[in-house]
Amino acid sequence: MTREGGHSRSRIVHAGGDQSGAEIQRTLDENAVNAGVEVLENAFALDLVFGPDLASGKRQVAGIRIAMLNGDGTVESVGVVTARAIVIATGGYGQVFASTSNPPAVTGDGHALALRAGLTLRDLEFVQFHPTVLWQEVGSTIQQVLISEAVRGEGAVLFDAAGERIMKGVHPQEDLAPRDVVAAEISARMAQNINGVDDHVYLDATHIGERFATRFPFITKACNAAGIDPQHDRIPVAPAAHYTCGGIDSNMDGTTEVEGLYAVGEVAYTGVHGANRLASNSLTESLVVGTRVGRNLAWKMPTRVEPIIDVIDPQANNTVGLLDDSLRAHVRVTMSKHVGVLRRPDGLQATMDALDVAAEKIDAKTPASRRNFEATNILTVATAVAASALARTESRGCHRRTDTVEAREIWLRHLQVSLRNNQLTISNLPTESA
Repeated sequence: MTREGGHSRSRIVHAGGDQSGAEIQRTLDENAVNAGVEVLENAFALDLVFGPDLASGKRQVAGIRIAMLNGDGTVESVGVVTARAIVIATGGYGQVFASTSNPPAVTGDGHALALRAGLTLRDLEFVQFHPTVLWQEVGSTIQQVLISEAVRGEGAVLFDAAGERIMKGVHPQEDLAPRDVVAAEISARMAQNINGVDDHVYLDATHIGERFATRFPFITKACNAAGIDPQHDRIPVAPAAHYTCGGIDSNMDGTTEVEGLYAVGEVAYTGVHGANRLASNSLTESLVVGTRVGRNLAWKMPTRVEPIIDVIDPQANNTVGLLDDSLRAHVRVTMSKHVGVLRRPDGLQATMDALDVAAEKIDAKTPASRRNFEATNILTVATAVAASALARTESRGCHRRTDTVEAREIWLRHLQVSLRNNQLTISNLPTESA
């Protein structure tokens, strides 16, 4: 077992060296195939479809509208899959930011789907930035690889471009301080432009020696591909969006405010992670909640209802049109620049203004395609995240503002975000002036 950021004891079990997540995914995939689960490939979820409200007034899901895609991402057809239960497990929204450890497909699709359906999302401003993602030179399109916290758990140390230690004296746990502390300190050091280097620092793991390749085979492969030998070279690293603590308002059984609709994993808000997730707790949460959802649905499925697809749902948002993918980069760069590790009020407002301008470019004439679906979802989620960060005038967990660096008692609350009549609403704000 090993330690990671914020841990006081070694409590993390790894599989395949540094491939725990991949091993869990492999096991799930194999079991699903062996159980005869039908996998619908090249399908993109567009909108939830609802049936008649229950007697209690609670909405009930009846299915989901999907687009079947061609190999080039264009739409072949659109239809509705009816279901007694829908489980949203689409991951986070790391691709809302230009700098992220997340794979290209993690574009906040589940969050945007829920917002369009009028559901409540919580705590979207709490985005965890991993301190150490493998830095690639400006303009690189290579996947940004996570340099696991376990590397620092093995004793690796952070240095700036002048060869000075970064975390010494900053926190009692030094290089194993919580992620938000390390990411903020790295960001502050980069802002000093030491020796002309303002976009990365260095992680020294050379003391691990030959054991590095065995302990971290995937990281070794990624570093070697970038021309770095971790046994002898310091690894260039920088903070990047890694995990989103907020999501669809749900609980540890995966249930939401809609009958028959469940949320599991990073797309969900269960309250487990608070304002700042501890390393490796996300896999544990996903396994626990996913198991509970599967067990409960195996025991009893919701009643099947017929979808009402020719009636406009008064709680849903029926925006017509898509954002062209050519604007995706602008949205992502703006988010990384102003809604990253350290947030300034003027930068947050500038982001809201820029996103409003981008929203004006949504057009019914924009062709339907995967890239354009994703770009539209990125804009939807980015707006909700930036608005939440602007509203919370304090620093708490992984939400850090430069104008109010301390947590404030009046903000000991969860911000709730929803779309009503295509207007973003943030509720549960403090009653007294912030």
